[in-house]
Amino acid sequence: MSTTKTIKYPSGLCINRTFDDSSETWAIDNQALSIAEFTLDIGNSSNCTLDNAPGETTQTVVVPSQQQNDEIHITKTLPWSFSARFSLSETPLSLEEQKKALDQFKVEWNEKVEASEKIFKKIPYEVLTQQQIADEMVKLGQNNFIDPHFPPRDTSLYNVVEDQYPFNFVIHWRRPHEFMDNPVVFEDDIDPNDIRQGSLGDCWFLSALSSLAERPAMVRRLFVTQKYNKEGIYQIRMCKNGEWVIVTVDDYIPCRYKGGPMFSRGAGNELWVMLVEKAYAKLHGSYQALSAGFTKHAMVDLSGCPTEHISFPRDKEDYEDIEEEAEEIYEKLLEADEEGYLISTETSGVDTITEGDGPGAGAGLVSGHAYSIIQVKEGLGVKLLNIRNPWGQFEWNGAWGDNSEEWTEEMIEEFEPVLDANDGSFWMCLEDFMMKFEAINFCKIENYEELRFKGKFLKAKAKDGSHEFVTSKFYYTFDIEEDETTMHIGLHQEDERIVGAHLRRNMDCGFVVLKYEDDEDASFYDYCEFSREREFFKKFSFEEGKYAVVPLTSGALMQKTLNASSAPIPPKIEFEDTAIPHPYFSSTLNDIFRKLDLAVNGLLSADELNQFGRIIQEPLFMDIKQEDFATQTFENVSCNHEGVSLLGFKQLLFRNFNDHEITGILHKLGYDEALNSIKSRVFMLSFQADENPITIDIHDILDSKFHKTAWEHLLNHLKEEEGLGDQGYEDDDYSSLVYIHPQAYSCSYMIENTSDEFQKVTLDLTESDSCLFLPTSGVATRVVPPGESMYICSLACDPDATSFSYTYNIDTEEVEAPEGYEENDDSGDNDEEEDDDADESSGEDSDY
Repeated sequence: MSTTKTIKYPSGLCINRTFDDSSETWAIDNQALSIAEFTLDIGNSSNCTLDNAPGETTQTVVVPSQQQNDEIHITKTLPWSFSARFSLSETPLSLEEQKKALDQFKVEWNEKVEASEKIFKKIPYEVLTQQQIADEMVKLGQNNFIDPHFPPRDTSLYNVVEDQYPFNFVIHWRRPHEFMDNPVVFEDDIDPNDIRQGSLGDCWFLSALSSLAERPAMVRRLFVTQKYNKEGIYQIRMCKNGEWVIVTVDDYIPCRYKGGPMFSRGAGNELWVMLVEKAYAKLHGSYQALSAGFTKHAMVDLSGCPTEHISFPRDKEDYEDIEEEAEEIYEKLLEADEEGYLISTETSGVDTITEGDGPGAGAGLVSGHAYSIIQVKEGLGVKLLNIRNPWGQFEWNGAWGDNSEEWTEEMIEEFEPVLDANDGSFWMCLEDFMMKFEAINFCKIENYEELRFKGKFLKAKAKDGSHEFVTSKFYYTFDIEEDETTMHIGLHQEDERIVGAHLRRNMDCGFVVLKYEDDEDASFYDYCEFSREREFFKKFSFEEGKYAVVPLTSGALMQKTLNASSAPIPPKIEFEDTAIPHPYFSSTLNDIFRKLDLAVNGLLSADELNQFGRIIQEPLFMDIKQEDFATQTFENVSCNHEGVSLLGFKQLLFRNFNDHEITGILHKLGYDEALNSIKSRVFMLSFQADENPITIDIHDILDSKFHKTAWEHLLNHLKEEEGLGDQGYEDDDYSSLVYIHPQAYSCSYMIENTSDEFQKVTLDLTESDSCLFLPTSGVATRVVPPGESMYICSLACDPDATSFSYTYNIDTEEVEAPEGYEENDDSGDNDEEEDDDADESSGEDSDY
């Protein structure tokens, strides 16, 4: 009696092995859009013969696309033993040939997607539960959800504006039941080894997901929808740009032609890995946007928790004493492991291989690849790390690898390793780890008491036109009741990986913490260094008292980069014989929505829409009442009784204004024709306390002295406590301080008037190279009162530059006191700042 075993590959290739006591037959079924080459090696067998290659121990067959192969037959003669190895490779057909194969589905598919998009654009599904969406579908006679914001089209795969099709194979969008039996979201326990990376270079994301899977409850916590549903509606909770969001996706998965998932997948019939990857791709605008990244970013997005990054010297010769360096790192690793933090690491270089190839040289480690650290352990005088490759293969094969002679019986008993060459998990000693890897990340998982608030940086001009400045719209206060209260404070900017976010480059920013001395006056307490990172955290230990957090930025990066295009970007583009929203234009509307949505609930209320109307001076949006959302005015607009969704906001714009008018609206909001955001930026501020619940109060900074006070406290602290005054210039009448922000590649300049007269100071930065300035011209003139210090201007390295240099020229002259100045008035130039937004030449509303 014969037995048949089958191996199915996501590509659409299938190997069928049929055998009994006298023969073997190996057959290849190639449903892939490629030419398959299969080689069978029976060199370790005895008394077994390849019928079509007598005397040989290997046979190779080539199988054309959409065909089954000429079978390989083997005859067994008693007494026999059979052992075989095989390799299977494929050469893609040309993309043109592959597209022709998909033509049979294309017309019907496009009609289905377009019809579904029209229907689902009427539902505010972004703010509905999975069951509410399903109920709405019943009313509309629909049984299959298709996400109009991230449809199963090429626009969801890659940036169709700037990039060529990036994959070797065409994508066949398929639902789970079409390529697997009995799909489920989760089956039994969640295991890091369940994660399989596909042909997308997102190992950095999957490594973070693998680390999270060490705590299965944290993976389940991501899933609002935890059961398979026939409608194909799934909701996943993530923390993007510092903001917790629920991402709704359909279950159309990018697959090989008639095959399985092209990108990541889980074990067996589980969907959770594919769905998390799809939700993450949607947040960034496309799947291809996930190619190459940093594990620390994915850890924050998946957990919402503070993450610390430590880099090792890339030039390993910098390790003068590897043992001393290793000991310091080991203490951090051990502490993090004991605290239950998630730990990841990464190798240097560029990951240029995909799953199924190999690492080539390099002792089994993959260049530019992310790994998880799952154990830190010391025993019998040895410090070892247990590390996992999210691919589930390609392991370190040096000392303490699976087959290493270091694993004596005594060591095995002490460390209890799982020495499986095919599970992606391996051990390394600490010294080898530091020589082979370039960084580690600690994701500080805790059950924090947390609050998150949306903030804005606004560009403004003084009422008298004397200077520009960029200020936070708000400052934040809280009370601490017990000494040694610890809290992480984080500032989160938009992720530049998101399609279109390059038009809103990250600011160089930080924040100052002030401690109140009485109801009004506050003194310097601490600060967080300026950074251009998409997010950064600092842990503070507070004494009892009241505190204020004031976000600051040099403001120089508010303008577009030096080489940025000035070409206008239209609302729509032609793609595959149809007009689609331009992804950069759509991204800009997303940015506007985020700025207006201060409640961070995914809806614009009547008040928020009316505020929008006041900014753009448009009557349509100036007298909306909350009850209007249930009337005919908002019929066929994606909204509910609470407000208008992001999709609904876009519908209102495109239905009521032509392209030229919409471009004019964007100009009023501070965007140029190329959609560079040059007058405001949105950010999130997070407060995460270890124990006690916290209460944060928000205040308008333009009604206070805090913008001016925070800058002066910070710069004076750096001069007096950290000795940065030596970087400036000293004269009989004044001294200058150049405050270098090393992590942000920017500088801020302060002048201290040491004379008894008013000094008119002109600071010229224009001889600096590859820099952006605030003020934009690079020349700032201010009048500094006697005995006072004043922040003057800033510069920053252009984000696209590889190097920069900075210098300045200064000119001063004695002047009379400005009109209206009072000697005892401690508000400085804040009288101007309080009215700044109302007097901006742009006419921009102060709340936007």
